[in-house]
This record gives sequence, C-alpha cells and structure tokens, in this order.
Amino acid sequence: MNSKRLPLIIGAVLTVLVVIGGVFYFTQDNSGAPVSTGPVTKITCLGGSEKSSLMADPEVSRHGPD
Repeated sequence: MNSKRLPLIIGAVLTVLVVIGGVFYFTQDNSGAPVSTGPVTKITCLGGSEKSSLMADPEVSRHGPD
C-alpha cells in the first residue's frame, strides 16, 4: 500500500462514518424512537388477491379498522 494514499483512505473512512452517524442522529427523536414522517393515512381497501400482501403487512394491519 502506498503511504501517500493512507491519509486519503483514512479520511474517506472517517467521512463515511460521520455521514452514517449524522443520518442516524437526525432520524431519531430524544427518546431514541424513529421520528414520525407525518400523520397516519387511512386507506379503505376492498378485498382482492392482489392486496393480500399489503393487508398481511404488520405495519398496515396493526392500525386496524376504525
């Protein structure tokens, strides 16, 4: 390995770590839970086989019907 490239490689690795840390930091609130992206959208879905995977999604089904 060329010793002239070592600082460049170290700088690139540190930059990647800072970016990853920044993304993690700015997508969390004070409690450590993910930041909400907005209000929950209610959808009405008439049954059909093409929607079976959507309705089986735990994130969708946990809200349930009103």
